[in-house]
Amino acid sequence: MSKEMSKYEQIKAMIEPLFADSINKEEGIENLIGAFSRIKEPEYETQYETQYETQNPTIGLIVHKFDDFGIDSAISVKPGNIILNWRKLFRSIPNVTLTGAGVAAQPLLWPFAALVIWNEIWSHLKVELSRDHAAVITAMWNNKDENKTIEKELAFDATNELLHLYNQPEISSNVFNALTKDLIKMGCIEDKDGKAFWLCECVKKSYK
Repeated sequence: MSKEMSKYEQIKAMIEPLFADSINKEEGIENLIGAFSRIKEPEYETQYETQYETQNPTIGLIVHKFDDFGIDSAISVKPGNIILNWRKLFRSIPNVTLTGAGVAAQPLLWPFAALVIWNEIWSHLKVELSRDHAAVITAMWNNKDENKTIEKELAFDATNELLHLYNQPEISSNVFNALTKDLIKMGCIEDKDGKAFWLCECVKKSYK
């Protein structure tokens, strides 16, 4: 049986192209995956069972017995799980070595890569993700209140302030609405009566 890729290796393959221009690419990918996810791989246990025959001299019968050392086997699987956590990610960004992670040169790289991971692992939405999506989710997390909620108008203004800070073109309200609709479909945020957004902190998914 060929060895399958671990969940860590799968995630690394998802985002590796995004880090192509980064300094110390391997370190950056490792730091990001460690900051955004917690992975517990499935546990496989092989149980062996062999049947053999023995002659009972008293009654002349052949008795079938079993033991735990043989060639017939069954594999039991304890599912693995992965947790994706936005709060942990945004807390980690200021503390990471910037040159090692490539965050200084590409400030929206981490949240952009995290969105790619989230979509592949959790939401499976057919959407073309962009750095503008990353700017929106970053601005929301940087300006949320204690209930993980942010007013829609504040989120829009904060997004354009962030884009301006990074010397990126600002977006219109129509573009902002389209981006937030994508994030809602992905389960990253929830709409609150059209006036505010609630931010989903983390999700957990089991797999074999």
